[in-house]
Amino acid sequence: PETNWVQLELDKYIAEAKNHEKKFLAYIGLMIGTGMRPHEDLALSLNSITYSKEAKTISVKVPETCKTGGRKIILTGQEATAVIELIEPYFETLKEKPNNTLLFPTSYQSMSKIHKKICKKIKLAEGKNKTLYVFRRMALNRFYNTFGIGQASQLAGHKAGSRAMVHYLSMSDSQMKGTPLTSLKKRECPSCNFPADVEESLCRKCGSPLDKRQFQDLMHKNIDELIEAKLEAFQAKLELTIMKATKG
Repeated sequence: PETNWVQLELDKYIAEAKNHEKKFLAYIGLMIGTGMRPHEDLALSLNSITYSKEAKTISVKVPETCKTGGRKIILTGQEATAVIELIEPYFETLKEKPNNTLLFPTSYQSMSKIHKKICKKIKLAEGKNKTLYVFRRMALNRFYNTFGIGQASQLAGHKAGSRAMVHYLSMSDSQMKGTPLTSLKKRECPSCNFPADVEESLCRKCGSPLDKRQFQDLMHKNIDELIEAKLEAFQAKLELTIMKATKG
C-alpha cells in the first residue's frame, strides 16, 4: 500500500502545523524541504543555516557530530523559497540569540508527539506513514526524481551503492507520485523548454504562455490567423488578376 502522503494531505498538515509553535513549523519545514533526518534537524544550531529570501537560496550545514556524519545541503529557486516560508517566522524570534544557539532545544519524542497529534487532527488515512521520517522519504523521492543520482545522493547523505540509495532508485513511479509541495513543482516553457518559476505565467525567454492549454490555444489561434491572412492575400491577388483579365 502507498504510505507516502499525497499533496492534499501535506497541505492540510502544514496548515494545521501553523496553529502550533513556530519552532515546530520550522522543524518540519526543514525536513520537508531538505530531506534531513529528524535527529540531524535537532542537532542544528543558528549558524548551521544561512538563507536569502531575495536570492532564493538556503544553505544548511548538517554537523559532523551527527551519527550519519556531516554534509552541506544547498537549495535554490522555488525549492529554497518553500523552505524559507516555513522557517522564517521562527528565525525572526531568534535574531538576538548567539550564533551557536541550538535551533530546536527539545527531544525527538516531544516533536513526534506534536506530529502525531496533527496527523490525528487532519484524519490522515489508515496505512499512511505517521512517523516524522515520512518527510525525509518524500523529499528524497523528489530529489532522486528531479536532480539525478549524483546531486540527490549528496543532498540525502547517501553513500554510493548504499542500501538506502538503492531503495530510492528502485522505487516505481507510482510510489514516487504526489510528494512535492505545490510551490516546489518545476515548470518549463512548452515552446522553448526554458525553466520557469511556478507563479510565472509567461516565459522569460520567449514570452510564450507557460500553461500548456493556453500555449496550444495560442498556437491554434496563430495558425488560424496565418491561414486567414494567406486566404485574404490570395483572394485579393485573385480579384486583381480577374480585374486585369476583364480590362484586357
